[in-house]
Amino acid sequence: MRLWPEMNVSTAALDIWQCELEPSSHYAIPCFFAGQVASASTRGGRSPPTAYQLLEDRTSHCQSRSTPREASNPSTGENRPSTIIRPFFGRFSRNRRLSPVSPFRCPRLEEAREQKRINQEIEKQLQRDKRNARRELKLLLLGTGESGKSTFIKQMRIIHGNGYSEEDKRQHIRLVYQNVFMAMQAMIRAMDTLEIKYGNGASEEKANVVRAIDYENVTSFEEPYVSYIADLWEDPGIQEAYDRRREYQLTDSAKYYLNDVRRLAVPDYLPTEQDILRVRVPTTGIIEYPFDLEQIVFRMVDVGGQRSERRKWIHCFENVTSIMFLVALSEYDQVLVECDNENRMEESKALFRTIITYPWFQQSSVILFLNKKDLLAEKILYSHLADYFPEYDGPPRDDIAAREFILKMFVDLNPDAEKIIYSHFTCATDTENIRFVFAAVKDTILQHNLKEYNLV
Repeated sequence: MRLWPEMNVSTAALDIWQCELEPSSHYAIPCFFAGQVASASTRGGRSPPTAYQLLEDRTSHCQSRSTPREASNPSTGENRPSTIIRPFFGRFSRNRRLSPVSPFRCPRLEEAREQKRINQEIEKQLQRDKRNARRELKLLLLGTGESGKSTFIKQMRIIHGNGYSEEDKRQHIRLVYQNVFMAMQAMIRAMDTLEIKYGNGASEEKANVVRAIDYENVTSFEEPYVSYIADLWEDPGIQEAYDRRREYQLTDSAKYYLNDVRRLAVPDYLPTEQDILRVRVPTTGIIEYPFDLEQIVFRMVDVGGQRSERRKWIHCFENVTSIMFLVALSEYDQVLVECDNENRMEESKALFRTIITYPWFQQSSVILFLNKKDLLAEKILYSHLADYFPEYDGPPRDDIAAREFILKMFVDLNPDAEKIIYSHFTCATDTENIRFVFAAVKDTILQHNLKEYNLV
């Protein structure tokens, strides 16, 4: 602020001048002086400046919107703006409005007010974004191939979404048929690889007919293929190949579909929800499924579990509320699709170890789903866990002891003793089991999210 040239005014004697916007489009004249001007010392024997002189000095820095009217000061004879018709005495009030209308405006102060308004809008938007972030939770489903991630997504659609309409079910008809052909062809190939003989002489000819079909192009299920596949499934040789399925790649849904071939072949067949849950279609890329639950959006992200698909995961790693890692309990005696001499569960352990040590996930809760407990209960009766994990010293045919051992193997991979690994045993094709488990998972996720925002 430029002061009167010959005066030395203490800064404590002056208050900040402020231009205040009137309700009209004009501006009030500046107001000042919280202290007494008379307290200022003088130089050169001259008196301190009058209020009018200070006013003129101040308004020289402001731009006039129109030419002010002039009037004569009765005490000094000098001209001044007509809106000021009397001298000021004593102490001036801060922010006092002097005249109804003023022709003066201060561009610098107007610019500062605009900047302040913009900053306030930005702050409000940031607060809105923060509130919205608390209302949308991102859940990332991870795990190796065929661990049950896509089936879990389907269950969320059934339990918390709109389920599957009649049109949706019709679109799954060809997928069910393709799964039937895919399963039978896998066992026919295994008959050759494992050198298993057919129990029925006519079965080999039927097998050749079924083998010749390109299952990826199947859209219907008609005779003679219905009868051929039904007969092959009852052949003792095919049953032996099924029992040795750990030695090759066979979908978990093979038995489910082949036991019910006749139902699937009726002309007006429409897949049930269980039929849809059992369909195996390898996930490629990234699939998001959002659903609302208690005014909160759960955005569940399913990514491909095969090695070739994992490089795409990096794009999903930002702002993850929870990691939901799925392990197939029944894979303890199986090998990878990508490599026939590597154990699937060892691959799953290695992936889990990598995930929980990623820096992106240090603030994310980790929920471990030990899936396919129903298949484990079947398999443990004839496939001993200790044959593949020698450190297991539990009973040979006890699925409860086996799954507890597998759980401990994964929990022990956690290097952070303070980080809790939440765990659940699941059967992804059992809707009621998933409904119960996810209710507990939801509470875990919400509590973790509240702690993250310091709301509990």
